[in-house]
Amino acid sequence: MNKNRIGGVRAGRAGMNLRSPNPSKATLQTLNAFAATWACPGVRRDTLYAAILKAIATHRVGNRPDRIEPRAVKRRPRKQTFLTQPRHVARKRLLAKI
Repeated sequence: MNKNRIGGVRAGRAGMNLRSPNPSKATLQTLNAFAATWACPGVRRDTLYAAILKAIATHRVGNRPDRIEPRAVKRRPRKQTFLTQPRHVARKRLLAKI
């Protein structure tokens, strides 16, 4: 399961907003805490699964008011422009210039 899907499951079960302080991090911490128990033979998986889901739904990440997450794409500056149109249209434009 990828991180976004885990966070979505956690937030959905707990009735939380996904914009709250990183719910996927809390989910991964909870799953890591249960990892050793999950690997033990003879453990009842259905009850352990229910306990994991309950722990995920109730575990909250503390509020970190000075934490700021920039929402931007980092791209290295390049000389080329981005291909913002279909390739065949761009080829026709280049051939028309020649």
